[in-house]
Amino acid sequence: MRKWIVRIAIGLVVLLVATVCIVFFSLNSVVKKGVELVGTEVTKTDVKLGTARIFVFTGSGELSDFSIGNPEGFSTNHPAIKVGSVKVAIKPSSLFSDVIEVDEINVQAPEITLEGKLGGSNLGKIMDNLKTVGGASNSAPAAKSEKAQKEKNIFIKDLLVNGGKIRVALTVIGGKGATVLLPPIHLQNIGTQDKGVTVVEASRQILQQILSEAIKASAQGANELGKGIKEAGSGAVDQAGKAVESIKGIFKK
Repeated sequence: MRKWIVRIAIGLVVLLVATVCIVFFSLNSVVKKGVELVGTEVTKTDVKLGTARIFVFTGSGELSDFSIGNPEGFSTNHPAIKVGSVKVAIKPSSLFSDVIEVDEINVQAPEITLEGKLGGSNLGKIMDNLKTVGGASNSAPAAKSEKAQKEKNIFIKDLLVNGGKIRVALTVIGGKGATVLLPPIHLQNIGTQDKGVTVVEASRQILQQILSEAIKASAQGANELGKGIKEAGSGAVDQAGKAVESIKGIFKK
């Protein structure tokens, strides 16, 4: 009798471990796929996430190797935004509710590339894409509305972006430019605790703030860009005028 009790106990432990493993890996797969799908929808660029690791019992997690590609017409050598690691802290019990509560998102040392050309920049184009998100919701079919109602919303208490750098490059002067620092970005209470916001809307708000600050910070590197024009040599006199116009276009956003 005692042997059967021991066997049943062992079986239950094995079953519990197997269940946890299944939940762990399926959740991480869902998060990875969700980040890429939502990111691509919001930015209309190629968004990639290397791995997602969310621990169900503690709510802590990490997203690794996140990148937002450039819009069509811009270089693919450097993504618009690249982040090695994003730390997250989620309220575990909220995973089973309609609103997932995210206590903290910590983005460290993002690498941003602002590519400027006659007519605008890659970041400016992504900013324009963000403005179109959700624009057709009123004309969406009823079935789509019902599906949207079933999707979980999100409430983000605290988001910090720190240690970022921006590589500013102008194509009219051969890609020369300057590197400037991204000031710390601190956002709180994205959505509401009772209703939250859609993941798409939360992503739009976060990216809009990051891109806006990146473009403002890049404007401070205009003097360095001017030096880059001079270093291009006497044969670049005509290009200098174009570069100035390009700079003006870049920093309008």
